[in-house]
Amino acid sequence: MILQEHIDFLKELGCDERQHEDRTLFEHLVKTSKNLEKNGAPQYIQDAGLFHSIYGTASFMRKKGMIGPEDRQKIKNMIGEQSEELVWWFCKLERPRRQNILYMEEGKLKDDLLFLDTYHQEELESRRVMTWEEAYNI
Repeated sequence: MILQEHIDFLKELGCDERQHEDRTLFEHLVKTSKNLEKNGAPQYIQDAGLFHSIYGTASFMRKKGMIGPEDRQKIKNMIGEQSEELVWWFCKLERPRRQNILYMEEGKLKDDLLFLDTYHQEELESRRVMTWEEAYNI
């Protein structure tokens, strides 16, 4: 479940005005979180999905108005320490992210990052599938 305070916070940062491929960053964040929810992720991973690029990532660089590492406590207070740690690592990992996650030490953090990355990638790939109408101009 996505809390209204989280939506309000992301919109205050301007995530609903930043382009992310063919939609806004806000739409991508929400769809990633919803995708995690649909696939049985615990709430802390859903929250991490909603905030997964809040610090900027290797492919989506931090821009004016976005949160920096100096504001980690603010994010911890908002989504919890466990969620924020996933967000922090997700943002820090260089591409190829999945490969770098696989190099990590075995444990819960690695497992949670793999789960988050799987459904983040699924959300990205779902946008790249053309409908029959688009493919054949019908």
